Amino acid sequence: MIAQDDCAASQGAAGAMGSSAPRSKPRSRLGSQAPAGESAAASAAPAFKRRRPPQAATAPSEEGFCLVSALFALAEPFAFTEPTAAQLDEFLAAQAPLPVTYEGQGATRDGVALPSRYTVDRARVRLGRGRAAFERAVAAMKRWTMFAMPWLRLYPDDTPLEVGRVVAIVPWHFGFWSLNACRIVYVIAEERRFGFGYGTLPSHVESGEERFLIEWDATSDETRYEILAFSRPALALAQLAYPVTRLFQKRFAADSRRAMVAAVKSDGLAGVSA
Repeated sequence: MIAQDDCAASQGAAGAMGSSAPRSKPRSRLGSQAPAGESAAASAAPAFKRRRPPQAATAPSEEGFCLVSALFALAEPFAFTEPTAAQLDEFLAAQAPLPVTYEGQGATRDGVALPSRYTVDRARVRLGRGRAAFERAVAAMKRWTMFAMPWLRLYPDDTPLEVGRVVAIVPWHFGFWSLNACRIVYVIAEERRFGFGYGTLPSHVESGEERFLIEWDATSDETRYEILAFSRPALALAQLAYPVTRLFQKRFAADSRRAMVAAVKSDGLAGVSA
C-alpha cells in the first residue's frame, strides 16, 4: 500500500509500511499450486508470462540486502515477471472481501492517537500558494499522481477515491515484483483539505495504514502535500528485511513528493520540504 524532510521514523516494536499484524495462515507464492482447502485469498495465480522489466525500474542496489530480500520474497506473493492486468484483477478479487490486518483503522485521519507498537512516518512538501495550487493538487491526487514512479505500479490506476475500493501496489525490487493489496478506509473532502487513507490487506508485506493529504492553510495560503503512515512487518520473516523496507519507504516518500510537485508546477515555495 515517509517526514521531517525525507523521512522521520518514530520507532515502534518493529517494521514500517513500504511496499503488518501476523497473518492467520501462510499463503503460497503466486504462480505455484496452493494447498488443498486454502482460501481464495491465498490461492495461487496463473504462471506469469516472462517479461523483462525496464532498466529504469530498478530498486536501490545495496547488495548486502539481496539475500534477505530474496528470502523474504519466498513468504510473500511475488513474481519474476510483471503481472498482467488479468492476474492483478484476480489477485484483487481474492483480497477484496478480507479484513484489514491492523488495529486502529482510521487513526491516520486525524493523526492524533496512532496505535502503539508501529513505526510512524511523516513526510510533507509545499506545493504552492492559493486556490489554484490546491485545486491542481487535488486533481493530481485523484489521478493517483503520487504513485507515478518508474519502479512501482499502482493498479488499477484509475481507481476512484471511494471508501471500500481496493488497489494493488506492485513494486519492482531485487529481481522480482511483489504484490501488495490495500483498501481505502476513509476519504477527506473538505473546503481546504482533501485526501484519503488506505489500509493493508492480508496480501501485503506490511501491516498498517497510510494517509495522503492535500491541505490549503488559511493563515499562510500555502498548499502542502503530506504522507502519514504507521506500519510494521506482516510476518516474523519480514523483520529480516527491515533495512530493505526502510530504504523503499524513504524512496517512495521522496519520489511521491517529487511527482506531486511536478504535477502542480507552482512557483515560489513549490518543492521546498518542511
